[in-house]
Amino acid sequence: MPSTMTISEAFAELKQIPARIAKKQEFILRHFSRRSKVADPLERESTTQPKAIASEMDSIKSLWRRTTQIRMAVLAANMATQLTVSGRAMSVQEWLEWRREVQKSEAQLVQSLNSKVNEARDVARRESTSLRKSDEAGGGYDDIILNMNETEVLAWNERLDKIAGELDGQLSRLNATTSITIPD
Repeated sequence: MPSTMTISEAFAELKQIPARIAKKQEFILRHFSRRSKVADPLERESTTQPKAIASEMDSIKSLWRRTTQIRMAVLAANMATQLTVSGRAMSVQEWLEWRREVQKSEAQLVQSLNSKVNEARDVARRESTSLRKSDEAGGGYDDIILNMNETEVLAWNERLDKIAGELDGQLSRLNATTSITIPD
């Protein structure tokens, strides 16, 4: 019978599965072999080591299958659910990919640009020269010209921070409220 749960509940279950598998693997390894002169310790529990190992192996395979089923159900929900962050609409999965693949790179670029602006300011201050935009007329022969608008760079940084914060909040809310169905 299929089970229904929220994405948050699914993530909680996913966190528990590796520990459950580890216990089963430990049991299998502990009972993997024995000397023929030693009695099967599980016969007292109305089973045998080979049967118990087979049962634990089946259980591990079921947990692996459950992990995949949960991941696929979450992925399907994320692909189907639209999310608007700072006026930009994408599927939840697209936002997750943006956060994983783009956000860090974009933030690093903005940070590097900010550093370059600060370096240019320091040089201009040390050398008693001016800092100006590339489209600004006039100025001195030895001025430092910025080829990007520093105000836009700062705004870009603020936009990224705003998107990241808004995205985290909306993802938390969606994970707590979006239901998924996992087949058995």
